Amino acid sequence: MRKLKLSSIAAVVFLCSFACAREESDDRRSRGPQVDDQVSSQNSPESVSSEPDKGGDKVDDKVDDKADDSEITGATYEAWTTNLLLERYKIKGGSPIFSSDEAGNIEDLKAGGGTKSIVKVSGKPFARAVELAISNVPEKAWDAGFELSTKHAIRAGDRLLLIFWARTVSGPNQIGLGNFEFMLSSSPYTKFRTFEQRIGTEWKRYILPVQVTQDIPAGGAKFTVELGVAKQTIQVGGVTAINYGKSYAMASLPIQSNDEYVGREANAPWRKAAQERIEKFRKANLEVTVRNANGQAVPNAKVRIEMLRHEFAFGTAIQEDRIAGNKKQDKAYQEKLLNLDGKGHGFNAVVFENGHKWKEWENKWPVSNADNARTVKWLVDRGIQVRGHTLLWPGWGNSPANLKGKSLQEIKDRINGHLNTMLKNPDHPELGLIKEWDVLNEPTGNVDIANTFKGSPGYPTGREIYLDLFKKVKELAPDVKAYVNEAQLTNFYVKSDRYKSYVQEIANGLRASGSAAKVDGVGLQAHFRYLIPPAEMLEHFEDYHVASLGGKIKITEYDNATLAPDDIQRDYFRDILTATFSYEHADGFLMWGFWDGTSKKAPLFDINWNLKPFATPFIDLVFGEWWTPTTELTADANGKVSLRGFKGTYKITVTSGNQQKTENVKLGGDLNYAASLANP
Repeated sequence: MRKLKLSSIAAVVFLCSFACAREESDDRRSRGPQVDDQVSSQNSPESVSSEPDKGGDKVDDKVDDKADDSEITGATYEAWTTNLLLERYKIKGGSPIFSSDEAGNIEDLKAGGGTKSIVKVSGKPFARAVELAISNVPEKAWDAGFELSTKHAIRAGDRLLLIFWARTVSGPNQIGLGNFEFMLSSSPYTKFRTFEQRIGTEWKRYILPVQVTQDIPAGGAKFTVELGVAKQTIQVGGVTAINYGKSYAMASLPIQSNDEYVGREANAPWRKAAQERIEKFRKANLEVTVRNANGQAVPNAKVRIEMLRHEFAFGTAIQEDRIAGNKKQDKAYQEKLLNLDGKGHGFNAVVFENGHKWKEWENKWPVSNADNARTVKWLVDRGIQVRGHTLLWPGWGNSPANLKGKSLQEIKDRINGHLNTMLKNPDHPELGLIKEWDVLNEPTGNVDIANTFKGSPGYPTGREIYLDLFKKVKELAPDVKAYVNEAQLTNFYVKSDRYKSYVQEIANGLRASGSAAKVDGVGLQAHFRYLIPPAEMLEHFEDYHVASLGGKIKITEYDNATLAPDDIQRDYFRDILTATFSYEHADGFLMWGFWDGTSKKAPLFDINWNLKPFATPFIDLVFGEWWTPTTELTADANGKVSLRGFKGTYKITVTSGNQQKTENVKLGGDLNYAASLANP
């Protein structure tokens, strides 16, 4: 294998082309305009982007990822690809937007941030591939990878098929990680397709439909493969892209994303252990003893036990202006929030998408501060706990505009003033009903405030400001549970090892200082761009529990932005819910929106409030398999009844003769509940 190292000049040019093509953002969901990627309701919850035009002829056949390629023939890669698309998907015609032959695309594929090689490939329809070996992980993921510029113009509305093959030669646990994008080559660097994927050691073919929303001249767009997140060696070959104009409907073009995951199978080893943990940690024994006013047992009393809500938090992000009589009151939205399954069972936890962020609070958006606080009480009165999100999101773009440029003392004073406002506000005491806060949000990608303090006395790394933050929260609100929240693990642009080290650094620093403050919990956002096996997620849960010195683990912003078909998305939803619920130190699972009207990747409902095909596990598990059915029992000679149920709040109704007593009780562990009737 002949190594073809880039010259130093070429490498500098390449890295500049990558780095200059992206303006680093404090929010990992706003790296320039995104056309087909997830709508960021966190940044613009007022509306959801319209879908691209889906006109054109419809193709009947859908993708079959497991079909045998041996039946496809062709003298060249181009001919083979043409035959593949025609025979398997009934797609024909189109024109290339890169070079018209494989060899040309391999020569044109630039690489940087590592050692580039051109390697021979056998047993595949293409003969060569480009390899990039990354031995030094760059600060920015896009500073290492591949790119290929277009050679032909593209018109607004054109639909393309981007086709490529990839495999991992070496990487962490022999798994590579890449971010594949089709984007403008210059400002504003609009991304028409973003696709993050784990890459295995076997060659896999990927087929991604792309719709372009503007006229692009030749050379004005490019296919990029960003790889700078790990020491890894990745090969890419068989790259081509075909422009079909408006001949085919976007929704009908095939997708081959290879979104499988280990542990999906029914007999996967992790499943039995998870079920055993659920039985052990999520259930408890309830004994009810019925006595009269004299303390005597009441045999044959009728005892009805009805579960009202889970102890474990099953929730969602919400737009608070749509409920509780606020300015965008939405009857259907509010009703579904309270009654998901049509039987009166709803979410028991929510987080406001925007209203509790510093900048939004000061701007009184999306509702006034008074309405915000009133809505918190409205929810708590209905048995729905509210998470606070977030006290500090430490990038300038996520902080009040006038914070940047202030002195260190002024920044400290502003932060402490904001903490007082949110945690100890006499004008809005309802905020005190919030018992859990994301004290710190996304510290790995938001470094402005830490960098401002870095090197000043007492702040060698600058991150010591986070210790001050947690201590102040403990001082102002001793009972509040303090979380760190991050997009790690399931997001390409955040390195999970860095997040883990930050969590550990904060937890250790607080302990070493002798403060009573601690990291009570770690939030894992779980915006899945690629599917992490359930067994691996369980390992990550344990790692962060240990790193935080015993903190709880919570999934805080779940959605699935993969291109996986419905059956795989459904199974993964089931499995990530099960893994999380089974982990002893997990205390919640929240999704980032539940309806497509506010969140394009909502896990539950489409725009018309139909339950999505892959959403059924949430209803079936949370309000079915994991819900204690209403039970009516008769007290024995000692006035006792008992059952084992899921931890949560129960309504117990005791009836004897013409006497009846009803009371709500919390089953958080084994409980002996005494029900006393008034008369002997």
